[in-house]
Amino acid sequence: MAHSGDSARFALLSIEHIGMTVAHTDALRAAVAAEIGLSPTQVMITFTHTHSAPDTDSDSPLSTAYRESLLTKACETVRSAVQKMQPCTLGWGVTTTDIGVNRRERDAQGRARQGIHPTGPVDRRVGLLSIHHAQSGTHLGLIVICTAHGNILRGDNLRISGDFPGWTRARLRASLNCPVVVLIGSAGDCNPRWRGTVEDLERTRPNPERRRAPGAARHHTRAVHRSVQRDKHAPARPERRARPGACGADGPGSGGRPGESMSSPGWRTCSTCSAWASGVCRSLSKCTPCESTTA
Repeated sequence: MAHSGDSARFALLSIEHIGMTVAHTDALRAAVAAEIGLSPTQVMITFTHTHSAPDTDSDSPLSTAYRESLLTKACETVRSAVQKMQPCTLGWGVTTTDIGVNRRERDAQGRARQGIHPTGPVDRRVGLLSIHHAQSGTHLGLIVICTAHGNILRGDNLRISGDFPGWTRARLRASLNCPVVVLIGSAGDCNPRWRGTVEDLERTRPNPERRRAPGAARHHTRAVHRSVQRDKHAPARPERRARPGACGADGPGSGGRPGESMSSPGWRTCSTCSAWASGVCRSLSKCTPCESTTA
């Protein structure tokens, strides 16, 4: 995302990665800044913290090649955003989601360990910065701020994935027909409520002859499309907030209760992501206009 207003020009880049070293991030920021004629201090780089991104810390040929590819794509993306800037209006709103759960469980002796702490602190707010064309009101972009680690895919996963932030970004982009940036909030001790394994994901590979997702996934998929189709030139209207199901990240997923295996072969949507993405769509109408600018 690129912004140019009366008081400031800046670029915001969200990368689907767990996070890079300061040195590598500074090099990326400097390259992006030089590409569009800004100072590095005017470029903000953030990471979605997916746990399923390639290694960037080592000096191996693969890591080096990936960093070079990432730098090239980042520069191309920001340059394209600058070229497409146009007058717009901004709106800010906040909704809530139950996708996250505190993971700092306490044992019988009161010692902390990895697990589920159902009453532990979790930031359930989802911040929404909506961007609309100044004249037509059509969606130009959306920034979503949510709070949970991108680790629905567990430690034995070997596939590259944006996890739930990447899946949600793709889903909202398809629904709203505009670029979407996902930012992660204070997710230090917050895991997704539903998690799965690589084996579960493989068993839920899409079946082209079964396109209907049962239960929560089907309900929330329909809710997103109803919200968007009611008015393609305005934010979706509020409805009741969707209840999340289970998640399998990028594309194929499943539904159920916490800890339930994701093994339904006909599922084509991720119901946890669908649920809170639906809530985001329906909450856009509550965004409060805050200024006119260029983005």
